[in-house]
Amino acid sequence: PYIDRQNVIYPISSETPSPLRFTSRTSQWTKYSGRFTVKEFCSQCRIALLVELDSWAAWWGVQVYIANVTFTETPTELSLAPEVHVSEHTVVRIPVIPPFSSVPRENCPHEQAGLKSWGAPQTWGAAVPTFGQNVTLPENSSVLLRGSDLGGELFTFYSADPSTDSTTLPTPTMVHGHFSLITIPETSSLIIDDSALVLGLRGIIVRGSLVLGSPSCRLTNKVQLVFSSPYAHDSELGILVRGGRLEMHGQVSNPPWVRLSRTVMSSNTIVYLQESVNSGAAGNAAGGWKVGAQVVVTGTNWRTLEREESEVRTIKSVREDGRAIELDFPLRHVHYAGKEFQGEVGLLSRSIELYGGRSFAAAYQDGAHVMISQKGVGRISGVAAARMGQTNQLGRYPFHFHKLESSPDSYIVDSAVVESYYRCVVVHGTNNMTVSRNVAFRSRGHCYYLEDGVEESNTFEFNLGSDIYTIH
Repeated sequence: PYIDRQNVIYPISSETPSPLRFTSRTSQWTKYSGRFTVKEFCSQCRIALLVELDSWAAWWGVQVYIANVTFTETPTELSLAPEVHVSEHTVVRIPVIPPFSSVPRENCPHEQAGLKSWGAPQTWGAAVPTFGQNVTLPENSSVLLRGSDLGGELFTFYSADPSTDSTTLPTPTMVHGHFSLITIPETSSLIIDDSALVLGLRGIIVRGSLVLGSPSCRLTNKVQLVFSSPYAHDSELGILVRGGRLEMHGQVSNPPWVRLSRTVMSSNTIVYLQESVNSGAAGNAAGGWKVGAQVVVTGTNWRTLEREESEVRTIKSVREDGRAIELDFPLRHVHYAGKEFQGEVGLLSRSIELYGGRSFAAAYQDGAHVMISQKGVGRISGVAAARMGQTNQLGRYPFHFHKLESSPDSYIVDSAVVESYYRCVVVHGTNNMTVSRNVAFRSRGHCYYLEDGVEESNTFEFNLGSDIYTIH
């Protein structure tokens, strides 16, 4: 066997049981199999068969027929010692992402007694709020919102534009209902049900509590909030927690991202992983990666940003007990995995998803933002935010923990920030909180960010950032 690369022949090592030998006047078909190992990394190689005869004289009158040739690739899987990264010069301990601790599903906020239905006129003391208007929840009320409260049917929120709309976590165009600003008073709570919901709105002002699940009762059905505003640089576009409490708990996955165990060649659809993504039980706790979820396979070329070699694909199937996934479409680039480093695969989809824009192509964009301030509390897990943040607008970031001082109850974990217009997770004047196990892909500006640099005792761990662009 030889490799023909750009019309140049390179001999490679051969591991065959024995050469195939013909005796004179052999006319029967002979089945033969052999093995060979490619010693040199090559992304676009062609394999050729070389037939050698015992002598020049043997060529005379010889006819050789070859049929039904099959090459089967068996890539070498990395066998790295746990928590050890090996290079030519050093050995570095790299911690393994710890598994998510599951707890029994109990105490679901949307199942508690005494909740008032959004769709009931008696909740409001008058007519149910109509679409497009500002809404303020009644005082001293816990209101449950379900898709069925809004009529249950989806209708067009805006017209899709395939020429510009992003295909990475694409923004829904159909919603169950839409409102302008929803205000939650200090004595009230808005609780979202664990059922399918697509809600369009300008923003939610939280002085009381906004609750989507809990750490012991995660939302497993898809809940999507689609933010839009007619105003440029709208400060009230998004979720603004002003002294209140934000609880957002979607289903999380073990692990949220993982390293490649084999180099993935261009045109391949099977990706092999160092850890299983099938772990966890469905329902409350950490479930496995699911068919239909989007993932990013990070680029491994040093010029990957320029060449846009990170690639987003959809999971078609999960194989090998979770140690491999099949993608819906072949990869265009090589994604390297060797002893010195390996590319990563990050899960982008979540059961709770926030949308602040429709396209990442434009140079400057205004998306929604989530801001916890005035000593409020934000507990966020299992949430994806797509095209959030406002480019070069101070304080308008996808997730912003703003001057909470000591806030050990606040955290953002097992979440994703996708195509951010301005940073990813910003901790400003806040101490003792946790930022862990998150995935960020395509962001303008510093991604995981301490705004003043005087913040103390915050934990940043096991976070993945890929394709982070400078701000112009």
